[in-house]
Amino acid sequence: MNDPGSEWLADRLRDAPGELRARMLAALGEVPGGLPEEARTVRSLVGPLRAAADRLLGQAVRGPASPETGEVLLAADGLATLACEALAESAPDVMREVP
Repeated sequence: MNDPGSEWLADRLRDAPGELRARMLAALGEVPGGLPEEARTVRSLVGPLRAAADRLLGQAVRGPASPETGEVLLAADGLATLACEALAESAPDVMREVP
């Protein structure tokens, strides 16, 4: 994993609790088109991170409330936060335009 984007994501997920990290990575794996095998840039992560967050949020909204719902929402929040962080770092001008 020598690509800047892959290294960036690994660095951000390194200290996440194991179950949370696993749920986030699983959600990324379920995104149509998936996470680029080699994320050559941090910017290339924004779309898949956001799509995975949206997918988990939809799952939480559709399902019955349960202790697992909180875990799903936490993973969705983490992915959305990483998408924003990736965009802010890789394209600050674009981030400033986001409503």
